[in-house]
Amino acid sequence: VGFNGAVLPSFAFRPDTAIEPLIVKAVDSAQKSVRLALYEFNLDDIMAALRRAKERKLKIEIVIDRSHVYTTGKDSTGRPRKPSQEIQALIKEGFDVLILKGEKSGIMHNKYVLLDAEDKGLVMWGSYNFADTAERNHYENVMFSNDAFDIADYLAYFEYKRRQALPVDYDKLEEVLMRGLEPDDEVSPERMSHDERDSKLPPPPESTAPPINLNG
Repeated sequence: VGFNGAVLPSFAFRPDTAIEPLIVKAVDSAQKSVRLALYEFNLDDIMAALRRAKERKLKIEIVIDRSHVYTTGKDSTGRPRKPSQEIQALIKEGFDVLILKGEKSGIMHNKYVLLDAEDKGLVMWGSYNFADTAERNHYENVMFSNDAFDIADYLAYFEYKRRQALPVDYDKLEEVLMRGLEPDDEVSPERMSHDERDSKLPPPPESTAPPINLNG
């Protein structure tokens, strides 16, 4: 798949192929915009690529799962779970980050990247979370496409998500980051409105691509 002079595979599978370097290559090849829908995020090389894109003055928009920003519970060491350093960096460094949850207690579990979607462009989607566990430990799959229908569909879906998403509450994030600094500090209950608990999202956009007929 060609993209601004770069060549990317139409598909890739972990553990046969490292996926993080492919995403870095794609982001570094973008010339206009980067749009990311993320469930989780803790990959340093992709964070560095996003910083380079920001330095190049590209439009960067991100939608991330709410539960990975306002974290609850404890990690494997028994300490209060915190958002990753990369998620904190996106917010603190002024990236355009909005947060989204699923209906009721649901999650925003998408993971895809749209690059230069305004002009031909490229889209990558699949099972790959932007996380070290996906890159090092899991079987994962992704697809890269410069098909106009794929790009239009994922762009419409991304814009739909941005319309439902909310800005980061910095006071609430600070509460999350401060947990565990005192010996008797406990996880404070998450402030959530009744409307958020009973959230009902409008239907997502439908695909514009022609249907596929497979064996009738």
